[in-house]
Amino acid sequence: AAPPAVGRVEEISIPLDGRTLDGRLYVPEGAGDNPPLTLFFHGGGWVVGTLDTHDGTCRALASKSGSAILSVAYRLAPEHRYPAAAEDCHDALVWAAANAADLGVDGARLAVAGDSAGGNLAAAVAIMLRDRGGPALRHQLLIYPVTNQDYSTASYIENGSGEYYLSEAGMRWFWGHYLGDIA
Repeated sequence: AAPPAVGRVEEISIPLDGRTLDGRLYVPEGAGDNPPLTLFFHGGGWVVGTLDTHDGTCRALASKSGSAILSVAYRLAPEHRYPAAAEDCHDALVWAAANAADLGVDGARLAVAGDSAGGNLAAAVAIMLRDRGGPALRHQLLIYPVTNQDYSTASYIENGSGEYYLSEAGMRWFWGHYLGDIA
């Protein structure tokens, strides 16, 4: 199906210390002046995934939530292992809050969201913001987040064969690429 329509989609560059990330801003139809802003971090095991793979998801989130969505193309493993992705996502949120007026959004109404590995990053960013003194979040949306690496859980034991797309071996591969020697 065609992705949901939104009022505006804008490709942006996010200039951070020592690097520039790509981003895509989705502003919902009828959002008015200064809608809230949600930073979205895509899934893909910290190894795969792009702005394009999650375009439909971001359009749907913007359309249904009334929030502008800034999808962030964080650096991927194994070329950029932990904590690169988490730092990218944190720094992108800090940048977006500081540049909210230029983005046309309300920098006081911020949220994070992500699916799978992106859900992991959204949760990590919320903790990083708390520990580093902000900016404050109003909400976090974690869509089937990867929050545990314990392969002995009942879920891994019962569902780790890959019958449901991901297997324990696949998750070990993703974690290994992301964490390297500390996996």
